[in-house]
Amino acid sequence: MEIHIKKMEIMESISHELSILEFLKKNAEGVNKETLMSEINADDKQIVEILNNLISENRVYLVEVRGEHLFKYRSEKEASKFQDLTLEEIQAYELIIQTGNMGISTNDLKYKLNITANPLLTKILKKLEKKLLIKSLKMVNMKNKKVRNKIYDNY
Repeated sequence: MEIHIKKMEIMESISHELSILEFLKKNAEGVNKETLMSEINADDKQIVEILNNLISENRVYLVEVRGEHLFKYRSEKEASKFQDLTLEEIQAYELIIQTGNMGISTNDLKYKLNITANPLLTKILKKLEKKLLIKSLKMVNMKNKKVRNKIYDNY
């Protein structure tokens, strides 16, 4: 009897996980916690556990838009690119993506990531470049300013 109950709980959890992923996929601009909680028919604790699991698997990520935290969907293909990245590397990538085509200077990136050591930021950026997630550009109008910009838009 107890095994049957556990099996039902696991099936319910998978169902909620798929519902969350599908809902986030439909709302590409992102969804706040309250909207997600009201949309998914599960208790708050269970939703938080599922979201934490999806974030750790890089299937869902958090962005801040105008002071509001939004959950966004990440495809399995894109998530696989983040498997061996550290939290700081993922945060750097997400900051770069948020800047769009304008890119971000290394000084701005260093400030937003709250990194004080230049070698650490250099190591993070080199790893992202090596994995072909970002590319480094030099701006014509500001020769000493290095700009980071994403490479691929096809996720």
